[in-house]
Amino acid sequence: MRSISLKERFRAPPAEVYRLFADQGRHSFITGSQVVINPTAGSPFSAFSGSVEGRVVEASGDSVSSPSLTLEWRWRTWTAGVVSVVKLEFTPIERGSETELVVTHRQIPSEHVDTAEQGWRQHYFSRIHQLVGL
Repeated sequence: MRSISLKERFRAPPAEVYRLFADQGRHSFITGSQVVINPTAGSPFSAFSGSVEGRVVEASGDSVSSPSLTLEWRWRTWTAGVVSVVKLEFTPIERGSETELVVTHRQIPSEHVDTAEQGWRQHYFSRIHQLVGL
């Protein structure tokens, strides 16, 4: 098992970027697929029309200055019982008008690390930049 940590900067405040992940409709729009999420600890989570499944471990909400969201994350194609953990941290920069997003994805099967990193960049970062600017 391996971990990755990715940083990306967005021209939008942390609460706005947080909602792109924590709001079911916005998350679906970003990924272009069906998403199920309720940002409450213990709630089920799925993305990419059920290809990813898990649950919400922790959600700080968008009312705090530096929101965070932690998810159990498991691709259907992974070996049974293998579950990774994703922590999303939304930090205000430029006096709160922009966000530094840190994605820490732990417990990824070694053979899927490159695919996971590419997935975050292609299916999330590039699409969010299209919405909020570079």
